[in-house]
Amino acid sequence: MERIAWFVPRVVVERALGRVLDYRNDGGLPYAWLEVSIAGRRMTPAGLSAPSGTNAANAPLLGETDLSLPRVAAWETDPNGSGALRRKVDDFTPLPAAIPVRLSLRLVHPELLYARQSQRAWLLGALITAAAGAALLGLAGAHRAFRRQLRLAELKSNFVSSVSHELRAPIASVRLLAESLERGKVTEEPRRHEYFRLIGQECRRLSGLIDNVLDFSRIDQGRKRYEFEPTDLTALVGQTVHLMEPYAAERRVDLAFTPPDDPIELVADGRALQQALVNLLDNAIKHSPEGSPVVVELVRTRQAVRLSVADSGPGIPTGDRERIFEPFFRRGSE
Repeated sequence: MERIAWFVPRVVVERALGRVLDYRNDGGLPYAWLEVSIAGRRMTPAGLSAPSGTNAANAPLLGETDLSLPRVAAWETDPNGSGALRRKVDDFTPLPAAIPVRLSLRLVHPELLYARQSQRAWLLGALITAAAGAALLGLAGAHRAFRRQLRLAELKSNFVSSVSHELRAPIASVRLLAESLERGKVTEEPRRHEYFRLIGQECRRLSGLIDNVLDFSRIDQGRKRYEFEPTDLTALVGQTVHLMEPYAAERRVDLAFTPPDDPIELVADGRALQQALVNLLDNAIKHSPEGSPVVVELVRTRQAVRLSVADSGPGIPTGDRERIFEPFFRRGSE
């Protein structure tokens, strides 16, 4: 007969077997099975002695008896000093050394099974609690998203109503001026030229409003494309101010711009910059009192270029400053 031995770390043996043997029930020992798997075939040896170093030394675990399987002797320390315990197997049928031998301990004592089920129940309860907490967090997030969508829908409705009103005003002006010219009510040449000028001004205003709405839609849908190219910012600002001068004169507001001494050039989307400046000037002129100035300033700093529009209007209320960049937000009745 050939002796087969395998090595198991001491701490594993003492934790696996020693703690099991510490459990007592009416003076008896808990039931356990020692499963030995050789070449994929499971077997259950008849007896097993406790490892050395435990308080239950030499106390056998109760298990099934199978006389065809080998007897298992006591644990011994690895002579090579690896800190492992060795279980000797005697009277075993010779097997090739390459065949794996695997040990596992399966507890079947009722108290131990109850403890295991209690642990599983605790883990299941913790899992259910965590899942419920995650569901509540998800529900709260969905509620916030729903409220935000409701607010956006309300702002969008107000935005459409306000834009419709702004579109209606220039259309009504153009219609009134055109009908007056068509019916021959305006005969003086200077007055006719003034009517034509006002019609052109209102048409440009209407075109700007439509462009703003279309651009806003493109930006909201992520379809806005910018074309960056070398741009003379000084000339661009001067042209935009000149474009807004008739509107400033109509509102009796003094629009002023003093260009810098040296031209300022940069790579940018000139049309987008001009549209942004038109919106700023339109807002500043609209809310400035008669006779007050609206000043446009273009300054080159060490690392950047600053373009600013200053007016004498009431300003943005403190409560609305954090909301001015929200989609569709418009203050008051604007």
